[in-house]
Amino acid sequence: MIRTYFNQILGKNVARTILLVVGVVFVLAACAHQPASAWRGSNGKGSGRNHAEETSWGGNPCGDSRLIPYPCAVFWLSNPGSSYLSEAGSTPDNPIWVDWNATKLRANIRGSWNTQFSSDTHIYSLFSIGGSGRNVRVLNLNGHKDSNGSIFFDRGHRGGHGIWWWINSNDQLELEIDINGVAKPGGPAERVKFRGTSCLARKFGNIVKTYSGESVNCDTEGTNFWLRRRAKPQGWDVNGQTYAVAKSGSGYTSYKNYKNSQPDGWGAINHASDQPTIGSGELARFSSNLRNVELPGYGRQELELKINIKNTFFRNYHEVVNCERQNWNSCGSDTKIVVWRGADPPAKTQCSGQKYRSWDTIFIKPDALSLYSYDDDCLGMRIPSDGSKIGWYVCQKVAWYWNTSVDHVWDNSVPACFVVKSTFDLIPKIGDGSTSIGATNQDTQVDAPSIIQNEGGVLRNIGVDWGTYDFKIPNAVIQSAGGESAVTAIFNQIFNKTSSGSLRYAEVDFGSIVHACEWMKGNPDLHAYVPDCNTLASAIVSALSSGGNQVNNEKLKTTGAQVGDLVCRTMTIRHYNWGTRAGGDTHRRVAYPKCYRIAKKPSVQVWGNGIRVGSNSGVVTGLPATQYTRSSIITAMSSLADSGQLFGSWGEYGMTTPQNGVIRSASAGGLSGVGAGAANASTSTETTRNNLSFANAGIPGGGYGKWGMIPAQPNIGGQFTSNVRNHAGNVSLGGMASGVYNATARVVKISGEVGAGKSVIIKSAGTVIIDGNITYAPSSYHKSSDITQLVIVASNIIIRNNVTQVNAWLAATPNKNNTQDGIVSTCEVDETPNLTAIRARGVNYANGLNANTCNQQLRINGPVLARELQLRRTFGSDRRGAGDVDGYNDPAEIINMRADAYLWAANYISNTTGNITTDYTIELPPRY
Repeated sequence: MIRTYFNQILGKNVARTILLVVGVVFVLAACAHQPASAWRGSNGKGSGRNHAEETSWGGNPCGDSRLIPYPCAVFWLSNPGSSYLSEAGSTPDNPIWVDWNATKLRANIRGSWNTQFSSDTHIYSLFSIGGSGRNVRVLNLNGHKDSNGSIFFDRGHRGGHGIWWWINSNDQLELEIDINGVAKPGGPAERVKFRGTSCLARKFGNIVKTYSGESVNCDTEGTNFWLRRRAKPQGWDVNGQTYAVAKSGSGYTSYKNYKNSQPDGWGAINHASDQPTIGSGELARFSSNLRNVELPGYGRQELELKINIKNTFFRNYHEVVNCERQNWNSCGSDTKIVVWRGADPPAKTQCSGQKYRSWDTIFIKPDALSLYSYDDDCLGMRIPSDGSKIGWYVCQKVAWYWNTSVDHVWDNSVPACFVVKSTFDLIPKIGDGSTSIGATNQDTQVDAPSIIQNEGGVLRNIGVDWGTYDFKIPNAVIQSAGGESAVTAIFNQIFNKTSSGSLRYAEVDFGSIVHACEWMKGNPDLHAYVPDCNTLASAIVSALSSGGNQVNNEKLKTTGAQVGDLVCRTMTIRHYNWGTRAGGDTHRRVAYPKCYRIAKKPSVQVWGNGIRVGSNSGVVTGLPATQYTRSSIITAMSSLADSGQLFGSWGEYGMTTPQNGVIRSASAGGLSGVGAGAANASTSTETTRNNLSFANAGIPGGGYGKWGMIPAQPNIGGQFTSNVRNHAGNVSLGGMASGVYNATARVVKISGEVGAGKSVIIKSAGTVIIDGNITYAPSSYHKSSDITQLVIVASNIIIRNNVTQVNAWLAATPNKNNTQDGIVSTCEVDETPNLTAIRARGVNYANGLNANTCNQQLRINGPVLARELQLRRTFGSDRRGAGDVDGYNDPAEIINMRADAYLWAANYISNTTGNITTDYTIELPPRY
């Protein structure tokens, strides 16, 4: 019965099987079961046969074949740390259990033998793992490797025990076995096979040999065991993404998050550091989604999440980075909760409805997607239209809890953002931005405000550097360059950009240069023109409206400049559009310089009378349109640089213009002085300068002038029609008797002294040239008929430059259409002036003048009537001497309507047409 049982075991190859299971012992027996009466002790076990061990013994290791003709030795596989005699893995029902993803198994080879013979013997196992098969490695080679490199372990020493005792030494080999590809997680046990055999051996010195005395390892046999893997755990991970979605043509383009960290091929594209952009008043659109993805090492299952989606604004990129992982309720500006799903939803979310606000969590199946799409307007963020968020970032992110099935914390997507862009386009401008050269006096100041002209959208939150610079170009430099036209040509070459609003400027990369003076001095085409350049003002502004934005109103001063010099002002802007807003950008726009020529700005003063223009302008058929412009009273005013005091032309009494004429001057002596008590910039308003200027109450925006139809000038020549005598040639007044003379020559020169008490009237159909002073002889007046008076009536009256005084009535009579002649010129240099040229001057009657021509004051004592009064004197409007500014109030011409003219006229009319009667009397202020 025993033999039959053992043979059955051998027939099943049990002795060749190694069964490995984590925590379970593998056993391989080299000894048959013994009858119960044969056992001596319990220090070993036997459960099978190993032919290699029998062969290595050189026969039957149990000695007496008549009693036990079978091998009596056992080795087995155990888990580390288990009791020495433990075993497992011998059947599929008792497998070695490992984790679902284990790739290696650690186990121990242990063994015992049975003392079936009486000799004192020490038995070892000579263990072989060579040959083909699964990779197995011995870990504890120290003390288990002999001099031949053979691996062994101690099986025990008989010692004092008798036969039939099982012996072991508790020694073992620690193995690492490759189990890749064996058994599926959660599946049935599978058999693992590797090459491993134990052979009974003895030790001879430092060499372990088989019991038969062979010094080589025994043959190997295939060994196997049963292994089963635990099931793979279930779990999930979340892939949350947010995208910025911008309008693109007729469709939309999705942009990656602010880091561009999303993989390509997900339907979104990369963007530059300042992209994508969104404008004020527009809706920033976003898409956020959540996908149930595989958690490495886990099976797939449906997930359940709490989520929220928030939108907010950040001032800059740095804030976006800092707040990426933080709660936007406390990190961001104007944060909006767009979506909330899960416990404790807020009272209100930006999007309404069960999908967006609910106590319910969301469920997502494996690989499924939960999407909140850009085409849902409520998910977006409206940019304020007032420009308050320009330069800011507007962002969205989605947050969820848990972040994975095993890591129970909040997580969020990388935010996607827009940069709020402005279409601002800034052009530097001085004054009105014109490129023409103006004119002003020495020691004055002119309006030249620094203006940032914004030809685009409103600007906010972006610092714009501006600077204003004044420089002077000496007259010598101007002349050496070829005159002002050459300077203008250079400016046109350098300042060659033109804005949509027709403003000229230069666009320059300053590099390390900071100031425009430095740039101009370093420019090979400009350096000669800026020997004297200074910074007037500079600042940074971060809010600009569309249109003009005045940032400095300091006047341009001409102190120290000489006649002929140019004083100029320019301006620079840095960060002038969206593309140059970066802090390190060095590009600037430089305004076309506004320059003023230092020149004389002579003035005229009308004493004792008023000024009216535009006679017949409302009734003359075919009057040229330019006549309406000329039918205005427009004079220049200047302001002293040091004191701000005003000076300019003025009339003592009233001023009147026709319906298309304006008054820009001073009546009632409104600018009668620059000394003590004179009008100045802080007290002299347009109103106080026009106390006697007639104004139409219906002028849009106010102002003075546009009074109405002005009656025709009195026909002075028509008053003198009787007793007219002809006079040929020039007129020397000293020898002329009282009377009316008709000068027959086309050009008549007049000068001299009118005799005391004489009344001389000279009429000419041509041109009268006054080529010398005209004075009245001294006399005593006892009655009005004693008054000396001269009346000159001609088509044109020309006064030579050497003349300083004209005591006469001057009446220049135009043609019948009031379109030609009727010119009075107060200064001509030529002895015989070119009348054609004089007629052609029109409003440009200063042509040909400079500070050194016509520079003597002219006084006309008498009324002046003309279609066109050409005031060409250049006297005055400068200092009389060091520190004496009263010279600026010295007029170039004085037109003085003295009382003698009124008395003479009254007497003359009473003697020729009858007595004058008084209709009413009004008191006018005295001249001051």
